Amino acid sequence: MGNVKIRTMDRINRFLSFVALVLFGVTLMAQNSYNVGDVIVFPDGSKGVVCHVDAKNNKKGWAVALNDLSGKYPLWNGTTPTGLTSAGVSNVNLNLSSWNSVGKGNTKALIESGRCPAAQEIDIFNGWYIPDIVQLKQIQSLVPFIKSTIESLGGDISHFFEYQHNYWSSSYSSSSYMFMLSMGSSVHYGGTCSTASGTTAYYIRLIRNFGDEAEAYWMD
Repeated sequence: MGNVKIRTMDRINRFLSFVALVLFGVTLMAQNSYNVGDVIVFPDGSKGVVCHVDAKNNKKGWAVALNDLSGKYPLWNGTTPTGLTSAGVSNVNLNLSSWNSVGKGNTKALIESGRCPAAQEIDIFNGWYIPDIVQLKQIQSLVPFIKSTIESLGGDISHFFEYQHNYWSSSYSSSSYMFMLSMGSSVHYGGTCSTASGTTAYYIRLIRNFGDEAEAYWMD
């Protein structure tokens, strides 16, 4: 009987040690801080590369998806959806100081219109959305820095530095027009911001927030 008790206690102690290690690991994950260029794995298993970290909280920011949506898509079919918020920025001097974070709300409005051809590829319920124009410009400016990381994860970002490839943002301009980014040459990694009708088909690259936001979009 004595040996049985010892073996039982030994199993209990090993189990408690295992639980302690798991809890320690969870705590470390909860305390993660990030830098631009880091790889982040979200709770649903999807991955992204960090493109922005909050200046006041390095556990909070947003990351770009490893690949474009398959093919090119217009943002909507037919008339312009309601509920789109104006970008509040001009075509020049786009930087994070002018960022008003309209991306998630406008992506939601596009999907809820029922006329967004890309809707089936946008996992908005887990937090992925179409970047606004300031975020899109930020991604484009980081291509030389994040390209090798994305490729090492099996992703591709080549269209961001190939001449005359266009990407949609989720920033509303006016009437039926949305902001988009036209890529420059592969030598200069240039990108020109302009507007186009939302019924035109361009590439789309999703992003996702991390940090203190709710994981499920409808709870955010």
